[in-house]
Amino acid sequence: MKFFSGEKTREYYRASKPFLKRDIAVAVVLLALVTAAVIFSLTAAKGSYADIYVSGEFYATYSLDKDKEIFIKQDGIDMKISIKDGKIFAEESNCPDKLCVKQGGINKANERIICAPNKVIIVVRGKNKEFDAVTGA
Repeated sequence: MKFFSGEKTREYYRASKPFLKRDIAVAVVLLALVTAAVIFSLTAAKGSYADIYVSGEFYATYSLDKDKEIFIKQDGIDMKISIKDGKIFAEESNCPDKLCVKQGGINKANERIICAPNKVIIVVRGKNKEFDAVTGA
């Protein structure tokens, strides 16, 4: 690489355009998408019910309004799921990585906790227990 001294360096940087108009447009679009995603996640509807599925089969529905502890012990699965203060979370699990436990509590419509090794899925639903195919909540 050839180094320029003084005036030639300034001329080189003036001639090269570090940002083109399309670069700025892409940055603005990305910023708008990130802002929209953050706003959407903060304003998501609070859920009222949680459905639990074990090995692809429906297990039970629980209200998030009442604190409760749920124990799932079947087919090698040993999980403790808790509902506290309107949130549901996997409190204990016998899976190796414990990602479901580390995820923490969820309470917004259509949020999920998935424990792949144990094949357990927890899905938060909105005010209606029925699934809305249009909105996904």
